[in-house]
Amino acid sequence: MNAEQIAPIVLLLAIAVVGVFYLHYRHRTRAQVQETIRSAISQGTQLTPELIQVLGEPATPKNSDLRRGIILLFFGFALFLCGLIAGAIGNDDGGAAFFMVISTFPLLVGVAYLLLWKFTRTSQDE
Repeated sequence: MNAEQIAPIVLLLAIAVVGVFYLHYRHRTRAQVQETIRSAISQGTQLTPELIQVLGEPATPKNSDLRRGIILLFFGFALFLCGLIAGAIGNDDGGAAFFMVISTFPLLVGVAYLLLWKFTRTSQDE
């Protein structure tokens, strides 16, 4: 295997590792919340439905869609610029097109988050 074959594999594995760590952290956090609820019930503490709902659902920031949209938009722009730079260097064996095609996914997801933020913001203001 040469470097041209290893680079995409490493990129995909890195994305998979980040996803696994995120899922593991989320699972561990939810398990800790469940353990807290169990210990409170075993001690005889009265738990209101509002308290259980607050403990069960993490608080989402007000502008989380805006934040995610901007991050994904700029990540897509960065990938697109990597493709442009790879094409400008001249050693293009399809790498520039690869980056430009891959950049469309975070760009479009970022645009979708920005649209969600815009529409939910205007519907909450009314």
